[in-house]
Amino acid sequence: MKKIWPVLFLLCCMAQGRGQSPTGEYLYRYAYNGDSLFIYVLDPVEVSTPRVFKSKQEERAYRRYTAEYNRMLYNIRRAYPFAVATREQLKVLNARYSKITSGKERKEYIKKVEAELREQFEDDLKRLTFRQGLILLKLIDRETNNNAYELIKEFRGGLTATFFQTFARLFKINLKTEYDPRGEDKMIEEIVVKLEQGLL
Repeated sequence: MKKIWPVLFLLCCMAQGRGQSPTGEYLYRYAYNGDSLFIYVLDPVEVSTPRVFKSKQEERAYRRYTAEYNRMLYNIRRAYPFAVATREQLKVLNARYSKITSGKERKEYIKKVEAELREQFEDDLKRLTFRQGLILLKLIDRETNNNAYELIKEFRGGLTATFFQTFARLFKINLKTEYDPRGEDKMIEEIVVKLEQGLL
């Protein structure tokens, strides 16, 4: 008799007309001619035909573009979480920073936050490649509407921002780089939008 209770429990659970799948989509059960039909709503699927190229040159150009796109996708997947974390940290920082009126307290607060951020992110940021770092600068501008130079200037002062800009220029990096989603950063924007929508 004790062995039958788990079976009865499972039968009761399966007898419900409507349930929820692990992904949050609903399953529906319909009775049709004595049979039960389960209906599950699937995510959209993109179907395309095989590409036909007019020439070898066109095929090579497509393969180069695909390779560049895949490299960019990999680099963005590495850098984008840091840009999102920057946006979230900046919201918290601005909320607290605006309430502090004393210049000395602001400097102490910035030093404290900087130490916390170094502890949390420094090791991971050191693992980024040069290209991923450049993409991160652009993504930070995209997420915060401020380039890295403006952020440093706002929180650490103009002299510090100029120092970091000069140092970065030695390595051919411009902290004043702005994000251009319709121009040179069109591919980055396309990938980020697809990542945000969960399509990649």
